[in-house]
Amino acid sequence: MKISFVTASTLSLTAAAAATPLTPRENTCAQGSKPPYGALPHSACPCWNWYKIQAGDGDCGKVASKFGVGRDDVIKWNPDVSMSVDGTFYDCINFWPQQQICVGVTAPNPLPTPPCNADDAPFPVGKGTVCGCKKWYKIQRGDDCGPVASEFGISSDQLIKWNPWLSADVDGTHYPCINMWPTSNLCVAA
Repeated sequence: MKISFVTASTLSLTAAAAATPLTPRENTCAQGSKPPYGALPHSACPCWNWYKIQAGDGDCGKVASKFGVGRDDVIKWNPDVSMSVDGTFYDCINFWPQQQICVGVTAPNPLPTPPCNADDAPFPVGKGTVCGCKKWYKIQRGDDCGPVASEFGISSDQLIKWNPWLSADVDGTHYPCINMWPTSNLCVAA
């Protein structure tokens, strides 16, 4: 008979070893773009909404409630947050700040529509996008407001002002730049 003891330190070390280093995934999905840096290897594909775990997020349930999804959904969409140690299964134990987890697998409904009924606006474009946009950028998986804004010589605040649908309020907390939907188009010059 084999007896195994799993202590908190053993479990933490095992989980830490499994969680580091964070490396980008190399697969592509239906949208044809890469998941963000720090995404766990077996996350849902395609995933329409990614979230970077923050210190103090607690566990899968707390993050799930922020986005109005179930804890079991977060675990299903991110199976690598769970692990087995010496034959014992632990769900949502491999959950570390800076990891990107999938928190939404459904495309926005309805899909965003062009602003101002402009014939020259690409599709899809989010509701509330500034009218008279002079330059568009198609969002790629893993994009974030800061780097995209810098690429076009504008601030993140300006990018969000022209594309207000990028931000969302969840349970009284404002999340700027949370809706970077791959293949949607951003106004980057107006």
